[in-house]
Amino acid sequence: GESFVVGLSPRKAKLVIYINPGFQPYQSLMDKLGKHKSSVSCLYINKLEDIDLAVLETLISKAYKDMKVKYPDQQLIFASKYRTTVKRPVTTEQLRDAR
Repeated sequence: GESFVVGLSPRKAKLVIYINPGFQPYQSLMDKLGKHKSSVSCLYINKLEDIDLAVLETLISKAYKDMKVKYPDQQLIFASKYRTTVKRPVTTEQLRDAR
């Protein structure tokens, strides 16, 4: 089956970013991210100004690369609630545009 590496759901109250590998491998980045809440693989952000976008970009890029190593023969995707698919790591500009 198919799944995404990074998912994006811009909700009314919060921006939710789903990181398929979860956040445990990236705890040092999570500590530098800024104001957020998280669960196993969901990152909740009130507004982009609350976080360090460079850290978020690094987090998404590392998750993408790690999944590419784990599943080298699979096509990895970025998905949003708008069903946009990007076949490369997402940029902070794409996050801003999705909001």
